[in-house]
Amino acid sequence: MTPSSTGPAMNRAIAPRKSLWIPAVFVGFMLTVVAVNGTMIFFAQSTFSGLDTTRYYQQGLEYNAVLEASAAGAALGWSAKTELSGNHLTVRIADRAGEPVSGLNVTVHLVRPATTAFDQVLTLQTSNEPGRYGADLTLSGAGAWELRISATGGAAPWQATQRIFVK
Repeated sequence: MTPSSTGPAMNRAIAPRKSLWIPAVFVGFMLTVVAVNGTMIFFAQSTFSGLDTTRYYQQGLEYNAVLEASAAGAALGWSAKTELSGNHLTVRIADRAGEPVSGLNVTVHLVRPATTAFDQVLTLQTSNEPGRYGADLTLSGAGAWELRISATGGAAPWQATQRIFVK
C-alpha cells in the first residue's frame, strides 16, 4: 500500500448535509406550477365551450357553394356604408357606379368578435331614400362589433362585412 491510501483522510466518514432548503425550494416551485396550471385549466374549461357553431360539419360540406355565391356577389361590385346614430343602424348600398340599389331584402348579423353570446340578426326596412335601409337596435355593450350584411333580391345574393366600434 502506498502511504497516501492509508492516511487519516480515508478513515473519516463523509458527514451528510444538514440543510434541506434546496429540496424544499424545488418542491415548492413544483407545487406553484401545479397550482397555476390548475387555475388556468379551470378558467379555460368554464368560460368557453370551444364551439362557435352547432352545425360545423354541415357548414363544412356546404363551403364550396358559399364560395361560389360570394364570388357572384363580388362580381356585382356593390358597396355598403353603415352609420350608427344612437340606437338606429343605417346601411346604404350602392352599385359600381355609385348609384343606390333599391328593392333588396337586407339583413345584418351583428357579431361580437370574441363571443357568440351577444349575436343579433336584424332585418332592415327600406326607407324613403333609394338604396337606404335601416332598423332600430339595442347593443349589449360597448366595444368592437362586426356587421355581416346580406342582401337578396338583386341579380345574385350579396354579402359584405364591416366592423364598427361602439363607445
